[in-house]
Amino acid sequence: MTEDSKEILNEKEGNSRQRRLSAFDQLAKVKWAPVRGIPLERRLQTLAIVTWIALLPICLAFFLYLFTIPILWPLLIMYSIWLFFDKAPENGGRRISFVRRLKIWKYFASYFPVSLIKVRKGESQFGLMHWLLLLVAMFMLQTKASMGAANKVNSANAALFIQEGDLDPKGNYILSYHPHGIISMAAFANFATEATGFSQQYPGIVPSLLTLASNFRLPLYRDFMMSLGMCSVSKHSCETILRSGPGRSIVIVTGGASESLSARPGTNDLTLKKRFGFIKLAIRNNASLVPVFAFGENDIYEQYDNKKGSYIWRYQKWFQRITGFTVPLAHARGIFNYNAGFIPFRHPIVAVGKC
Repeated sequence: MTEDSKEILNEKEGNSRQRRLSAFDQLAKVKWAPVRGIPLERRLQTLAIVTWIALLPICLAFFLYLFTIPILWPLLIMYSIWLFFDKAPENGGRRISFVRRLKIWKYFASYFPVSLIKVRKGESQFGLMHWLLLLVAMFMLQTKASMGAANKVNSANAALFIQEGDLDPKGNYILSYHPHGIISMAAFANFATEATGFSQQYPGIVPSLLTLASNFRLPLYRDFMMSLGMCSVSKHSCETILRSGPGRSIVIVTGGASESLSARPGTNDLTLKKRFGFIKLAIRNNASLVPVFAFGENDIYEQYDNKKGSYIWRYQKWFQRITGFTVPLAHARGIFNYNAGFIPFRHPIVAVGKC
């Protein structure tokens, strides 16, 4: 064996040894959770979070598994055709109250924990968000008037008045939720379930948390989401819900998928430019605006560096243009450790609704 061959062989062995050491170093950095001494309550909370995160792949895997049973093929084919033509996500969904009240959602909210606070009259001053909404409303009203819609100004003024006090169950409301975070955990806990007592705090108000229409193309998963009162965020869906009766309201995570790319602990970077469609929606449907801000939503996940212009950022934007949504490269903790995995960190999330 020549000297060059020996050198190459030694270099390969050295690189292999270095990779093994790096793997061991990474493994050593993982903070493992103790096997014993964890209260049952906390284990149930973790189970609730894992169940919700894993629900989509479980539904898809189970649906595909059913195709291995030939006797079910006719039913599965009929379901698939019905799924394509079913317009329930655009027409108010199929809410099932007892699903929203399941015990598992209490454990889900307690994991962080998530809480919902209603700011009542006299508890706060007219703040920055109010001024922002007012300025936008004035701009929209001026635009609508210039387009010959001056007859709607009076109703629009009423729609955009931000109340301080209990919400009138005879009205309709658009809850504008910020920030998006990675998965909008607090939006789900507060408005898609009764884990934080929404119905007790806002009696007579029936919220529908809105999400992308593409989510309702996923078999089985779509039906579960609709049972929680979730619907499509399309314009038709929003107007159908708001016009379906007193108290019917929608929850829009205004920043959308773009805002999730900016979700990092200790920051609250909002995406609002070109996101004023909900203002127009309020004007057209005489619905009042209720700003909701969730403190801590961005603190439950870390995100890999995807600064603007980077390869990761460009790929995420390309993926968003193709599919309509994006995938943040986020990480947090695991089932059996505290610093590696996709289960969110335990961090309090306080959602404050200004009414």
